[in-house]
Amino acid sequence: FACQWKRIGAMVFVSGVMNVDATTTATATEIGISLPIASNFSDTLQLSGTTASNPVNEAGAIESDAANDRAKVLWIVQTAANHTMRFTFMYQII
Repeated sequence: FACQWKRIGAMVFVSGVMNVDATTTATATEIGISLPIASNFSDTLQLSGTTASNPVNEAGAIESDAANDRAKVLWIVQTAANHTMRFTFMYQII
């Protein structure tokens, strides 16, 4: 899906939707999201956000992926059925 983003000075705000089709439940899961404006992360705390799914009741954290300079979505999958998750995060351009 297309995401929305807005830059205000050196801050970037991002929101969007993704479909998840996991193969196993109760598993720690990670998805990388590319950034609309590049940043050079050196720490997992330089990007922050959340993700959630309803009615599956999944929630997760989003942090910076310093190795790949992108957002990293982390959560425990509750269902192997295809479902939609919404997310929002923000970061500073470094």
